[in-house]
Amino acid sequence: MDNSDYHPWVKAIFVLARTGTIFQSAAQYPWLIKLLLALIPASAWKERERHHDLTKAKVIRRMESGKERPDIIEGLLRKREELGLTVDKLQATSAIIIIGGSETTATLLSGVTYLLLTNPPTLTRLNAEIRSAFKSEDEIDFSSVSVLPYLLACLDEAFRVYPPVPSGLPRVVPKGGATICGNFVPENVSLPISLAWILETKTDRS
Repeated sequence: MDNSDYHPWVKAIFVLARTGTIFQSAAQYPWLIKLLLALIPASAWKERERHHDLTKAKVIRRMESGKERPDIIEGLLRKREELGLTVDKLQATSAIIIIGGSETTATLLSGVTYLLLTNPPTLTRLNAEIRSAFKSEDEIDFSSVSVLPYLLACLDEAFRVYPPVPSGLPRVVPKGGATICGNFVPENVSLPISLAWILETKTDRS
């Protein structure tokens, strides 16, 4: 905020995101992986280690605080022994949560704001739904907005048009294939979970 520059941690996340997207694309051509690994600059590896180190320091500080807080880490700590969660496993999980719960959320909100402003009829309809559903700001919380169909439809569409994670988070269809959104997909096919989720959501609402 002082100099309009990104925090070093955010910079590291951006580097990881760009690198991950390249590797996902290259995964379709196994012979490229070895070549790309050899070409990764030292700065990228350094940012990866920075992200891990910062995350681990945060997790350890959270554990040593001894305070109960209604957050995701609290739930993991309560199940730590049952799930066999070592500090390294907590760090790895937290590293994903930090990326998924920060910059990606901001990116989606930026995208949906832009799309609404460039589509006035949609913005007008969304405004009408929200303003008719609540009498004051005190009524607005996670549960109350989760039942607004048009708001959720706008967010779903923003996920499709302006995905915050360009890599698509692919999953491989298991042996025997699977039926997704009414369509049979053969085994070993790579499918982005964002696409499957959006299609399934649209099918349910139709």
